[in-house]
Order: sequence, then structure tokens, then C-alpha cells
Amino acid sequence: MRKIRLLCLAAVCGHAMSAATPFEVVALVDSLDFANVYDIETATGTVQTLEHVLLTHPSTVLWRDKGGSLMRYPSAEEASPVGETPLDKRKLPRLSVYGNLRLERAEPDAFGIVRDVCARRGLVYGIHTTWEENHWLAYTESNWNVAHPQYMCRTRGGGPRLATASLAWPEVRAHKLRLVDERLALKPQVVFLDLHRNGGWHPGMEYVKPVIDRWRAKHGCEPPSDPRDPRWLALVSEDVMAYLRAFAAKCHAAGVEFHLGFKRLDLKDEALWREYAIDWKALAADGTLDAVVLMDLAYDPKRAYESTREILSYAKAKCGKARLYFHCSTYAMPNGIPGYVKATKKSDAAVACDLLRIAKETGCAGAYLECVDYRNYPPDVCDALANARKGVFPREPVRPPATGVSVALELPPGPNNPRNSEGAFMPLKDGRIMYVYSRYYGTSASDHATADLAARYSSDKGKTWSDTDETIVKNHGGMNVMSVSLLRLKSGEIALFYLLKNSTKDCRPLMRRSFDEGKTWSEPTCCITDDVGYYVLNNDRVIQLKSGRLLFAVSKHGFDGSKFDNLGRVTTFSSDDNGKTWQRGKSLLEVHDAKGTFKAAQEPGVVELKDGSILLWIRTNAGCQYMSRSTDGGVSWSTPEPSALVAPLSPATIKRLPTGDLLAVWNDHTKRPDEAKKGPSWAHGRRTPLTTAISRDEGHTWTHVRNLEDDPAGWYCYIALQPLDDGTALLGYCAYSGLAHTRLVKVPVDWFYGK
Repeated sequence: MRKIRLLCLAAVCGHAMSAATPFEVVALVDSLDFANVYDIETATGTVQTLEHVLLTHPSTVLWRDKGGSLMRYPSAEEASPVGETPLDKRKLPRLSVYGNLRLERAEPDAFGIVRDVCARRGLVYGIHTTWEENHWLAYTESNWNVAHPQYMCRTRGGGPRLATASLAWPEVRAHKLRLVDERLALKPQVVFLDLHRNGGWHPGMEYVKPVIDRWRAKHGCEPPSDPRDPRWLALVSEDVMAYLRAFAAKCHAAGVEFHLGFKRLDLKDEALWREYAIDWKALAADGTLDAVVLMDLAYDPKRAYESTREILSYAKAKCGKARLYFHCSTYAMPNGIPGYVKATKKSDAAVACDLLRIAKETGCAGAYLECVDYRNYPPDVCDALANARKGVFPREPVRPPATGVSVALELPPGPNNPRNSEGAFMPLKDGRIMYVYSRYYGTSASDHATADLAARYSSDKGKTWSDTDETIVKNHGGMNVMSVSLLRLKSGEIALFYLLKNSTKDCRPLMRRSFDEGKTWSEPTCCITDDVGYYVLNNDRVIQLKSGRLLFAVSKHGFDGSKFDNLGRVTTFSSDDNGKTWQRGKSLLEVHDAKGTFKAAQEPGVVELKDGSILLWIRTNAGCQYMSRSTDGGVSWSTPEPSALVAPLSPATIKRLPTGDLLAVWNDHTKRPDEAKKGPSWAHGRRTPLTTAISRDEGHTWTHVRNLEDDPAGWYCYIALQPLDDGTALLGYCAYSGLAHTRLVKVPVDWFYGK
């Protein structure tokens, strides 16, 4: 069956398809949604409806077989009286229909028409069916269910769920499987069972005699009052899983694929079990499912794309041999394109491009369009779908940086590469520039996911970069290696610092050296040996003082054996023997706001000042960067105080330019200070814009404030900064897709001064 489907796709796409596995676009169609436009009770109206659906460029068309209480084909199981239907569709709001919409009549044969047109067009044809014999919560009067009230579902109190029948009764399962036979008689290539449209059914409606009797026999007591009790769910699941396996067996015996769709998947993966008592992973593993369709994701709107990628990657890893499909809906629901538009501030078309690309990169076989109504998929969204069919997945239509700033390299995520982030630059003696960054591999973009350190090179002062990655350090941590700093030591060699993340209890910086300009590296040495803990050293953070001392600042989480604490405290480490040994500073810095409330102290950095003192800055959730100073080479520090760099919970970077002035790069929220403080403690404002400012008084005041990037949908952070000898500076930073997409830019130093 799979071979047949791929041949159909190839016939449609022809030379436009890439050599890679085709990306499928599956259109769900409820002809009732077109009843106020076309006469869907006629062959002509059916063809007109289908032609409109084909504007979305589907590879597969799945025609709805029922809705409300009305079947869309002649059904012996759900026959209605000839003169009337239980629900008069003419009474639906804003719906002008033709006659009584007797779609269950033999003529015209809508399914035969759709099947023939799809065959001529080289498209896959199938049926979209729903969990109940209808899908409107208020209209659950399936004709068979109404005629058999003895099988009605019941709540814990014994009240009936009107016209919804329980699968615990053998008669109900037999009825539903006869309906499967009716659908297969319509000769589909695919049957899609939609759990999203379930008539309001859930395990709390299964307090019926067969289930109660089994409960009493197994547990010797009355059933639980809470239907979310795992034991109750397991009992209900026996009936539901048996029905799904029998459903799939009938499909497979007829050479038909069986797809299952459900909603609200998140990384906890509890919703389907709680709401349907279905173990979807078991069904995928044992071959019951040919495809899993995610009709809805419980993504985080504050990190919409990143969390979507994480959930899809999780689902793909659990799918077994079953294919995975992602929904692409234009319905005004949080999980549809409009929800992502609200979260990202992008256009419908831009969101569609992003979601389709993320779906492809996470291993999805295609996208389900739920549902295709009259003109609900705009032309530019249809264009994105057409490109996806051709294997073309344009990168995010990201906004360019400010005028005068040149984009030198984009490092977006890709297949088996969900994230590129946190890097540092190093000018080499042969004139090239090396950029080393955290290159994640596998399926997850989480901070704790697998990553190597990779490098790109430029031979023209950062204007262009090599096309392929060179692995500098392979992952040798329990989780990953990440967060790079590069430093040219006064002794001439290059020092490479990075985090070795073994667990949430062991994350510490390591140091390697290269005496041949990055061709080879020494074995690593640990910079923190007096304690094992979770220490965060940000990228591009290690410095060497005029005295020769090496110095860096870190934030430690989970002190004194306590549970993991995101807030953190800051301390410093220094070395006076070129990194052979390291000493802990005397100060342990905490951040408190004006009211004395303990706040986050994270991702610090240090810069040496002209008088030999040192400035330290700290990322906080107190509305700005906090700063501290040291006059003894970084051994002890002043109490952190708020600075003029108003910011969300996001790291900053401060370095000295060849002009002698300090340059700060951060997310300036001066014009929206309330946003820097609102929301949950770990989501204080978006990391946009990306702003630069100059200080001529060693960090006391800042002028020439300019936005380098200002896309509202951007996510700018983890900056690497490298001034060059040609009057420019290179910056590398996360730009889009959460932390997944890194951008390198080349900026004239004069630009920072507004020249």
C-alpha cells in the first residue's frame, strides 16, 4: 500500500519532487462546509467542492463520511427515515442549504466521484471518519445509538450520556465494525479516524455494567469516583484498544492504510491516555497504526517554534514504523496557524512556511489540512503547501538587520541538526577567522540535548564562510558539550573553553589548548575541581587581564546539595599559571531588587577596565542587567547593583572596541520596561530588539543606542563579538527559532557610533 501511495505522489509531482522522501499534504474535507456555496447534493456541486479543495495542492484527499447525525453515503447501520433527519441542517446558523441535504442517498455517489477524480489526478483518495457517528457536542444523536438506549454511556452517578454508546458492549463494537465494513466498501486507500471529533466522549462516561462488573471482579470494590484513576483508565482501555486493533485489522485486510489523529500532545504525553484511554505508542509499535496524526500540540506560545520542534521530535521518536503527520490548520484556535501568528507576530504565510519546514526537519511525512473549507486557506499559504509538495522548504523569511549591517552567514536548524547556538570567534595567524559553536544533533533542541562543537572558517575577514562544518570537539558528556569561549593567550596558543554537561548536577567548564592554530587540541582539563555542580559559563566570556591572569565568571545552580534552582548565584575563577590551576573568588554574588526580593543571577560576564579594575554584569529577572566591580583582579566583588541596561531575562555582552570605548550588546527594553518584568519568572519579555550602545566612561553611562535587529518575532541572544583590524566587528548570535538559528553579521565600527 505504501508503495502505491508513493507512486501516486511521484505521478503528481513529476520532476518538481526532490529526490528525498516526498512531503505529503493531506486535505480533510467536510462537504457540508461548502453547502452555502455549491449544491453539494449534485455531482456538479461535488466536483466544484473538490476542485476548490485542490487549490491547496493536496497529495491526498480524505472525504468526511458523516457529521451531525447525517451520514454522507447510504448506510444500513445509520439509516434515517426517508421523510426527515433527526437534525434539520437548514436550521444551522448562517447556512443556506439546498433541500434537506439528503447526503445519505445513493445518488449522486459523492465518494465514487471523489475517488474517480483523485485517480485521474494521481491523488490518494480516502475517508475521514470521526470517533463518534457525529462530531458536534450538542448533536450526538447517532441513529443507531438512539435506537439502542440500553447501550448508552453513563457517568459515575449513573446518568446517561444521551445517544452515545459504550464500547464495553459487544453489540456496540459489532455495530461500529460493521460501519468500518461500509467505509471500506467505498474503496478508500486510507481511512483516517479522528479522535478530535469525539462527540464529547471520555472515560468518565464508561460507568456501564460490563466495565463495572469487570472492576468489581478485579478490585473487589466499587469503581473510583475519579475517572482519571490509572486503574480505571486501564480497564476502559481494554475495550478501546481492542476496538482500534479490530478497526485496523479490517483496513489492513482490505489493503487500506489506517491513520489515527488526536489532540493536545505535549512532552508529558498524558492527554491521550487521560482523555481516551489509548496508548498510541503501543499501537504504533505493534503495527496497528500506519500513521499518527497530531491534530493539536500543547506548545508553549512564548517559545512557539522551539517547543513545537521538541514535541514533534518526541512524537517521531515514539512512532516506530508509523509515519508522523503534523496539522496545518487555519482555524482560529491556539493550535492553528492563527495561534502561531499571535505568538510569533508573523504573517499567515510566514508561519505556514515555518511550520512545514519544522515538520519536515523533525521527520514528519507530511501535513494534514484541518479542514479545507471555502477559501479558508489563503493563496500565499497554498503557495507554501505547493512548495512543500515539491520538497522546497524555504527558511524563515527572517527580517534583515539594520542598514549598514551585512549578514555573513545563517546557520538555521536542519535534519538531524535541531539547533545551532552559542559560539565564539578566533582570528588565526594565517588571516582566516574561525567560528566555533554548539551544533546540536538528534531530534531535540533542549539545552540538555546532544551536541558537538563545530567550526566554520572565513578567508575574507568574515564576509563569507565555509559551507560545511568541521567537528572540533565530539560530544563526550553525559548530555552534551556546549557554550564556547576562545581566547588567544599571551603565550601565543589558542585556549578553547566549553561546558561539559554530564547531568543537572554536573556541568563544569573545560579548557583545551591548540599550538597549531586549531588543527589539533590538547586533552581537556577541568577548570573547577573543588566542587561538582551545575556551573554555567556563557559563550565568549573568558578574558586575560593585562597582568596575565585568566578570569571568568559563572553562575552556579543548586547550591549545597539542594534541589536544582534556576535563580543561581555568581562567582568567579582565575588562573595565574596559564590555566593549569584555577582558584575560586572570595565573593558569592546574589541579586536582590529594590524590595529585597531574591532574583535570578545568571550568565555573567567580565571585562577589564582601563584602570585595571574589572566590570562584571549579570543577567537577571529584575528588569535590567546588574553590575559589580572588582579592584583586586577578580578575587572579591562589590554588591551587584542595577544598571542602565534595561533588559528582559536575557544575557548581554560587553567588550572593548579598538576605539578604546566599551560596546554593550543586549535586548534593550527601555521603551517597554514593564515587559521586562511581567509574566512567569522565566519568561520576562521577548529577546528583541538586539541593541548596541557605547560607553566612554567605563560602563557608567551609555550613548549611541542603536538597534542592530528589531524583528518582533526575533529571539536575539548569546552574542559573540570580535573586533577586527579592518575597522569592522563580527557578531554571532541566536536570531530565530528560539535558540536554534544562529546568524553571523559584519558591522563597521563606525556604525556603532551612528556614522
